[in-house]
Amino acid sequence: MSLKRLLTALLLLLSLLPLGAQPSRIETVVVDPGHGGHDAGAIGEGKVYEKNLTLAISKKFVEQLRKACPDLTVKMTRETDVFVELAQRARIANKAKAQLFISIHINSSKSSSAAGPQVYSLTPDKMGSNITFINRNNDDTVFLEEDADGNYKEMSAADAKILRELNAYSNVSEGNEFARCIYDALSRIGIKTNRTGDQLVRQDNFQVLREAVMPSVLVEVGYISNPSNLQIMKTPEGQDKIAGALLEAFLAYKKSREADAPKEEAAPKDEPQEILFGIQVAAGANKLSVKDKFFRGYQPLILRAEGEKLYKYVICPSASLSEVKASLEELKKKKIFEGCYLVKVEGEKVSRVR
Repeated sequence: MSLKRLLTALLLLLSLLPLGAQPSRIETVVVDPGHGGHDAGAIGEGKVYEKNLTLAISKKFVEQLRKACPDLTVKMTRETDVFVELAQRARIANKAKAQLFISIHINSSKSSSAAGPQVYSLTPDKMGSNITFINRNNDDTVFLEEDADGNYKEMSAADAKILRELNAYSNVSEGNEFARCIYDALSRIGIKTNRTGDQLVRQDNFQVLREAVMPSVLVEVGYISNPSNLQIMKTPEGQDKIAGALLEAFLAYKKSREADAPKEEAAPKDEPQEILFGIQVAAGANKLSVKDKFFRGYQPLILRAEGEKLYKYVICPSASLSEVKASLEELKKKKIFEGCYLVKVEGEKVSRVR
């Protein structure tokens, strides 16, 4: 990648971090009970195994999730005492096209005084392998449409990679936001802690987070080596409280994320569709907000015709083709939205103007 293109990518990444490029609605969540099978995880007093605690808490959390959000699809990476490889856990979430991945663990220390929850999201310092993984496995990022007939292949491989990088970095921002929601909720249910400052919500390069292509967090509920923490985590009543805190965090995050979800309104079928012209700047399976910084202040039309899989983003709509052509020339002079092109808009149907 040239220095110019690299600088462009960095500026785009920085501008997009606060908003992210994830779909506004959360439809699928994957919950991952840590360890299992021959991998017992940490062991507490009385031979209490981490793998059993994470499974019990996860099951209660999933039960509460399904009850509170009946329209939500909730899956688990394991529902019994079986071993699941780390890479497979993330793969389950990726295959489910989840919008959120939550891995539940229990901490341990040589010192019985160490106490309290910690929540991790992926660190931006270790994003290289995550971006590579997303480039190879995720087809739901934003890109200029690539139809099978080859009509829409103007975006270079380098430009497509930049947009996939934007998606990867936005996952970090979203994951960190959710991690903060979880810690705040867990801190209110009486799990004793001596953690402070940056020990509470942290970022790390855990494989199970690194290979997930959606916002993801790893929750250390408490310390199995701390008698006070263990007492809460091993009892059904304590597990109910922990699950309730995780649910509270999810609902708070979900509300924040969906607050600006654009409302879809079907066009009246009895009225003739007005023909407009515009400039298509991107398309993708994930629906972006019109306020997303990717659009640089332009207010795009977000269109998806019946039967199509991709949302199409069209800026500068007008009934005048000459006016739209002038706007396209201006965009080319400014060297933004590289690879964009003229389109005709009829209702939700978008077709290229040659």
